[in-house]
Amino acid sequence: MKQAFLASRIFDGTTRDYRTNTALLIEGLQIVALVPQSQVPSEYQAVDLGSLSILPGLIDCHVHLVWNGSHDPNALLQRESNEKTAVRALLHAFEELMHGVTTVRDVGGLYHVTLAVRDATREQLFIGPRILAAGMPIQMTGGHARHLGLEVDGPHEARKGVRTMLRAGVDLIKLMATGGVYTEGEEPGSPQLTVEEMRAAVEEAHKAGRKVAAHAEGLQGILNALEAGVDTIEHGNFLDEGAVQRMVAGGQILVPTISPFYRMAQLGTEGGIPEYAARKAKQVVAGSFHAVELAKAGGVPIAAGTDDGSPKLPHGVLVYELELLVRAGLSPGEALNSATRVAAQACGLANQVGTLEAGKSADFIGIWGDPLNDISTLRNMDTVVIRGRLVKHHGTPLLQHGSISEVRL
Repeated sequence: MKQAFLASRIFDGTTRDYRTNTALLIEGLQIVALVPQSQVPSEYQAVDLGSLSILPGLIDCHVHLVWNGSHDPNALLQRESNEKTAVRALLHAFEELMHGVTTVRDVGGLYHVTLAVRDATREQLFIGPRILAAGMPIQMTGGHARHLGLEVDGPHEARKGVRTMLRAGVDLIKLMATGGVYTEGEEPGSPQLTVEEMRAAVEEAHKAGRKVAAHAEGLQGILNALEAGVDTIEHGNFLDEGAVQRMVAGGQILVPTISPFYRMAQLGTEGGIPEYAARKAKQVVAGSFHAVELAKAGGVPIAAGTDDGSPKLPHGVLVYELELLVRAGLSPGEALNSATRVAAQACGLANQVGTLEAGKSADFIGIWGDPLNDISTLRNMDTVVIRGRLVKHHGTPLLQHGSISEVRL
């Protein structure tokens, strides 16, 4: 099908401003061109979006689809069946898409579940975003998020752990370089996997063409992960200027995920957050904001990630993270780029998504307002298109499913 989406302004992500009175030409799954509305070929079916602003589909670089965003999602995960978790994860993926998130990077979950959900959406058995899944994180025995991970000790086991996840079909590898907030009995600053373990893991992942994301909150763990050659630093709460310089030199991207730390610190135990998590969140949240300041000043690319699914952080709240990034010092335009162009680079998908250009996937959203001046207008989500398919319009999900056929006896 050939479609022409018309809008008063389009932000294509390649420049700092809007195109006006432009049409986005779509053929099948891909963008064909952006042309003046007066030059739309007659064979294209026009879809007039009026005064909406068209933007690239949003990308969340850090989610956990198996977690449900309750006060203690890991406790729920441990007591329910994998089959029920898979159904729940499909719902979470749908919620992401309805909030304009057309690509997510799942950085840790039960791999039989997350890979099945990824494949179900990829095959269009269910409506959902494009999903990159890390499967089970590689972690030391008893390490961070131990109920989600694959435990290894020593470089040999780390290498084998990565090979195990690659055999399962993961899209990226996740490493646990430090302790964290949402695991009892450890501290965010404590290093976990060693440089040697991570270096072996990175070598195996890169040989297979997979990127490596490292959970790294404390400074020593950040430095260890950088020395091992990872591609993205997740969280980075205690980043310093020396680490920033190393990230610039090494080409790494920061995914700060301010949302979970800010949310847990604000709610505290009175809001249902486990005591150990609330305490640690209050200790590290200021560091999250400072890390963004340092990264921006030093020239480290920043990609948006939410940690959706973690305590009291439901799926589809990427706009909340972008608002916090603006509070931390990014301009609205920089925050928007962190969830589009830069996020696509972090995911290794810069040739497919992140900007509206010919040859890329037809993933875009239509909102009421001007997010280049007020990032919160992304909350006014009217229209969502993924792979050329209109899945939300006038604020309403479009649930027709092409595979449903008439039953004949």
